[in-house]
Amino acid sequence: MKLIFTSALYLAWAISSASFDLMLIQEAIPVGGVFRVHRVDPANGVTLGSFQIGPESLGLAASQSRGEMYTMDINGNLRTWDYSTGALKSIRNVGASLIKDFIISNDQSKLYIVNGGNLVYSYDLNTNGQGVLINEPSTQLVKLTQAPNADIYACDVASGKLGRYNAASSYILASTETYFGSTVDQMTFVPSITPGYGTVYYGSDGTAFGYNVTYGGNFVFGNGFSFGVQYSNTADAVVQSHNGAYLIGSDTSSSSNVRVAEIDRASYIVRSNMFSGINGVKSVAIVLAPEPGTFVALGLGIAALLKRRRK
Repeated sequence: MKLIFTSALYLAWAISSASFDLMLIQEAIPVGGVFRVHRVDPANGVTLGSFQIGPESLGLAASQSRGEMYTMDINGNLRTWDYSTGALKSIRNVGASLIKDFIISNDQSKLYIVNGGNLVYSYDLNTNGQGVLINEPSTQLVKLTQAPNADIYACDVASGKLGRYNAASSYILASTETYFGSTVDQMTFVPSITPGYGTVYYGSDGTAFGYNVTYGGNFVFGNGFSFGVQYSNTADAVVQSHNGAYLIGSDTSSSSNVRVAEIDRASYIVRSNMFSGINGVKSVAIVLAPEPGTFVALGLGIAALLKRRRK
C-alpha cells in the first residue's frame, strides 16, 4: 500500500511539474492581411506554435472547460477555435457591431461585449441567446473585466473614468477617479489575498497600471501606480496569472519580439521571458494550469482507487 501511495503522489508531482500556463497572443500586425494567434507558455518561455484567425479580433477569450478560444471581428462575427489544434469550430453573429472589446464570464457560459456605446451586451455560448446585460446612459464603454464576485468593471471614455457594475447590474462610478491615459488596451482583475479586495490592471501602450479596489461592500479606488517592465517598450496587454498578472508588450530588442513579465500581488517582477517572431501585441487570453494542490488531490484519489482495486 505504501508503494501505491508513493507512486500516486509521484504521478501527481510529475503531472504538476509538466503542467504549463497557455497564453494566446494575437499579433498587432497581420501577415499577408491575415492575423495570427501565437501559443506560448509564459512561465517557462516555451513557444508552442501559431495559427491563422483571419480578421482582426477585438478582444480575445478562452474557455479551459471547453478547450476553446474566441475571436470577434468588428462586425460581431464570433469565431470559435480549438486552441489546442487551431481548428475553426464555428462562426456565429452576436447581434452587435462596431465591437470594441469582449470578455468571457466567470462561469465560461457567456460573452460580455461592448461597442463604444452605453450598453454591455450578453451572448450565451450554449444557446446563442443575445441580450443587453447593462444599460447605462451617457457612457461610451470600450473595455471590460470581471471580478470573482461577478462585478463588471468598465472603462468609460465619455467621463474618462473607470466604473463598476455590481452583480445586480447597478452602476457605481468613482467620482474622484481620473482617466488613466489616452489608450487602454486590455484590462484584467486580480483578486487580493485578502477577501473582498483586488486590483484592476490595464495595459496602456507605454506601461501597465493598476488601481486597488474593494469589491465587497463599498467601492473605493486606491492610488494609481505604474510598473516598469524589464526590457519592454510597451505593456499592451495584461492577463491574470497564478501569482498576480502577466504584462505583455513589444521587447526593446526588436519589434518582432514580445516580452512577457509576470508581477506578483506586491508589484514585483517574478519572471520575464521573451518570444521571437511575434509582430506586436493586439490582445491576449490565458488558460491557467491547475494549481499544484489539484494534482495532489488527484494523486490521493488515484491511490484510493488503486487500494480499492487491490482489495
